Amino acid sequence: LRNYLSNGGVLLSDACCGRDTFDQAFRREMKRVLPQAKLEPLPAAHPLYTAKAQIRNVSYTDMVKQAKPDLNTPELEGITLSGALAVIYSKYDLGCGWEEQIHPYSKGVASGDSLKLGMNTLVYAMTH
Repeated sequence: LRNYLSNGGVLLSDACCGRDTFDQAFRREMKRVLPQAKLEPLPAAHPLYTAKAQIRNVSYTDMVKQAKPDLNTPELEGITLSGALAVIYSKYDLGCGWEEQIHPYSKGVASGDSLKLGMNTLVYAMTH
């Protein structure tokens, strides 16, 4: 994985249902794979957020709204290697939104916005 990412590959990951245990494990494994790198929040002006659709705000599932009622912006993180975004990570679930699955206890991005983030991520990864 280190070689793949260091040679221009891109890894997209999200925590299914926004599970904290996955979030902790993913961060631990990224430290093992890329010990010199750190997951950093993608700034609001990052080109990923405009790669296809203009994304400034997103809706979240009820579990996120209960925990963070004021959260309405995307919270993607990334690792940049040699000037290129190599790892794109969401601690909030994206995949259930892509499948249009509703899980009452999921901590994730709502379906429509999850799809937009997915498309933007795909377009960004293919063009950068």
